Amino acid sequence: MTLTEFKNNNKQWFSKVNQRFFNDIRYYLLKNKQTNTYFLVRLTYKFSDMLDRPRKYEYVINKITKENTIGELIQKDFETYQQAKEFIKQFHYKND
Repeated sequence: MTLTEFKNNNKQWFSKVNQRFFNDIRYYLLKNKQTNTYFLVRLTYKFSDMLDRPRKYEYVINKITKENTIGELIQKDFETYQQAKEFIKQFHYKND
C-alpha cells in the first residue's frame, strides 16, 4: 500500500480542514515488516502553539486498522522521524 492509496481511502481524514485542526504538516506511511502492519506517522505542531507559545515539531503515530483506516493514536511523541521509525520497527502490534 502506498501513502497515495491510503489517502484516497481516507479522504475525510486527509482533508485540509482536518489537517489544520490537528496542525499536521506531513504524513508518512510505514510498515513493520515483522508483523506486516502499517502505521501513519504524522509530523505535526500538535497544539504546541496554543496560548502564544512557540510552535514545536513532533512526530506522532497512528495505528492502521485491517480495514486500512486510521486507528488509535499511540500515546508517545517523538522528536525526530528516525525515532518514530525505530519505534515502529520494535512495536509488536498486529492488526488481527
